[in-house]
Amino acid sequence: MAVSYVYHFLMQEKLYIYTEDLFFLPRLKNAGKRLLGKVRGPEAVFQSLIKGFDELDVRFVVNNRNPPKDISACVLSGIETLRWALEQKQKGNIRKIIAGPNVAITPNDFRGILRHPAIDTIVVPSEWVKEFYISGAPELESKIKIWAAGADLPEDGNSQKDNDFLILDKTNRRPIYLDVLGHL
Repeated sequence: MAVSYVYHFLMQEKLYIYTEDLFFLPRLKNAGKRLLGKVRGPEAVFQSLIKGFDELDVRFVVNNRNPPKDISACVLSGIETLRWALEQKQKGNIRKIIAGPNVAITPNDFRGILRHPAIDTIVVPSEWVKEFYISGAPELESKIKIWAAGADLPEDGNSQKDNDFLILDKTNRRPIYLDVLGHL
């Protein structure tokens, strides 16, 4: 259901995506990480989103400070960026705000900014996170949509195709990987 909601929305209009890179200091910090090859977390989600949008031919613009009026804005990361979008909506420049999945850990972080009534949709990465958010802020239930982030798998040709499980070890914590492998 959430996938069809997002897909239907994306095919109807150009999406304006905003990240913490809208502001100078985070942009500088993230540029340094990119140069060092340390693309993780919100940046990895952003790159995966852009790749998916390109594959689906979704029209989008990233971090445009002067968009046309009456747009839909997707704030992927950055509390300051979300505050900026909320100000823009209050001024009538933004019609709809989609926030997440990399804005806050809980709905109560940053003085409960995700509870702001001007946010139309909150994107979370899984059913577990949705339930967690609802347990702390039940009024958000109707606003929350699940958007599972994808993962690119290596194309080394050595992976077996007849397995029932795929273990994605993003944290590179060997003991946890070995425990999961042992249970399987």
